[in-house]
Amino acid sequence: MNKQLGAKVYLWEKKTRTMCYDREFGEEYWDSKTERLLFASPEKLGYDVERAFWSLDVNEETRRWNDYGDEWRVEEHCARACQLYESFTSCNNLQTLCRAYNIKVEIPERLKHWEQWHHEDMEKTKLHEKTFEGILEKLRNRISSTLPQHGFELKLRHRDDTTIYKLTVINLATDFLHAPGVILDEDSNDKANREFMKYYNSEQYKIDQEEEARRRSERATFMGENGFSSFSCDGETTRFW
Repeated sequence: MNKQLGAKVYLWEKKTRTMCYDREFGEEYWDSKTERLLFASPEKLGYDVERAFWSLDVNEETRRWNDYGDEWRVEEHCARACQLYESFTSCNNLQTLCRAYNIKVEIPERLKHWEQWHHEDMEKTKLHEKTFEGILEKLRNRISSTLPQHGFELKLRHRDDTTIYKLTVINLATDFLHAPGVILDEDSNDKANREFMKYYNSEQYKIDQEEEARRRSERATFMGENGFSSFSCDGETTRFW
């Protein structure tokens, strides 16, 4: 590392576990991957924390959140306020981020402990929509500009995918840091660009481009000889028509 480090650095780990299907053997299997990044800059860390933040339920399109199929969950004009209320009271990931970035969330006493949404309840919640949005905006601003008070872990599940984000605060004076190959303050976008440029300048890139040109030529010849004008490819099977 060619920067002088402060007393602390922040290790950001993203672990993904995806259910995949092997067509050759007709079996399902789990594909796991771990990515590690190391930060000292709040702006660089904030880029990747914010990407995780945007995956939370509070950022789901409100119309989708409110859609219960044959009916709306709550009245449409109150939907965003109710979505925010539920997120701040029920979403462990959002609460975790608020604590890490020292954001105090105060839910008005009269809104607590509801078991069902009724018309009057929705209207009461609607009155606090701007307050809830303000808390969310404050959190976004702190993520992008300040370092968290402590480490944290976020767990996101979506169908066959599980993603765990873990932030560990490392005190360089007392803690052991083992992160070979990790570049300080390189966020996930920087890393993707660096790895692409490495590939772009490699012999493998030239080989792959030549192979792709050969495939395109063979495909064009096949289509011309057989009277096809269109094709589609799903990565394994190519269809012509």
